[in-house]
Amino acid sequence: MGSKLKLSLVTGGYSREAEVSYKSAKEVQLNLSTTKYEVYWVDITLKNWVCVIDKKKYLIDKNDFSFRYKSKKIKFDVAFICLHGTPGEDGKLQAYFELIGLPFTCCQTTSAALTFNKRFTNAVVSMAGIQVSKSFHIVKGTKYSLKQIATSLKFPVFVKPNNGGSSYGISKISSPHQLSNAIKKAFVDDDQIIIEEAIKGKEYSIGCYAYKNQIIPLPPIEIIPKNAFFDYNAKYNGESQEICPASMPKQLQKKLEKAVILVFKVLLLKGVARADFILEDDSQEFYFLEVNTIPGQTKESLVPKEVRAMGLTLASFYDQLIETALNE
Repeated sequence: MGSKLKLSLVTGGYSREAEVSYKSAKEVQLNLSTTKYEVYWVDITLKNWVCVIDKKKYLIDKNDFSFRYKSKKIKFDVAFICLHGTPGEDGKLQAYFELIGLPFTCCQTTSAALTFNKRFTNAVVSMAGIQVSKSFHIVKGTKYSLKQIATSLKFPVFVKPNNGGSSYGISKISSPHQLSNAIKKAFVDDDQIIIEEAIKGKEYSIGCYAYKNQIIPLPPIEIIPKNAFFDYNAKYNGESQEICPASMPKQLQKKLEKAVILVFKVLLLKGVARADFILEDDSQEFYFLEVNTIPGQTKESLVPKEVRAMGLTLASFYDQLIETALNE
């Protein structure tokens, strides 16, 4: 027992995405080696931070992220972050772990904060030479003109919260008359929204991860949504067809792998990340859609499918993520 790493499986969160976090954590826990790790389930909510053992809750001491169990103080060697939305994907939790010196399995504070903001991410990615869709940004409380938006963008467009990652609050609209309602819907989930032109083409998702000073791309997935786009239900409730690995010419796959590696590098990502792209019909160029720095690990999630398609077990993949975190 003494030689095992004490691993905190951090889940929960302060947003609607908490339900996905719990599903991800359950799947990760099933695939973590019980011979290598003592796994502790740590639930982070607005009310409190607790370690859950046999349905009993033990309060986390936020001074050093420890807790007391059977008169012993338990401190962790590493944190496996399975927390979607705030405070995980926006970098707040990473900042805390950096301050107390606890290794963790995803990118650091600055990268997480940047990538949680779609507008900032698009700016950085486009500066690196990757195509992004034309967009319009609105901050709640500021004046904006529906006419100006309608004339500056080609329809159909996506209207979505600027921050976040699980496709809450997104609408795809085909007419300027639908703008007002779509904007109201997006503002429910965020104080900033982004309106961007829909690119016509095939959608692909591709993960990549850092291991032993290499950035390794995973096999891409082609996504064919049953709905108008790859929304929450398509992502988490199986309402999409996912072809894994995607059937595409080798030359195009190399181009997509190169693009995701460049995204990983310019955004200074770590651990595993997943990026979504559209291959535009006319130009055959890949357009960057978004990046997820703590991609889902649920049964329906894309990264676990890609890992298996590469011939890796999830257990060995998670070992690699943990090893990288400890070596950082």
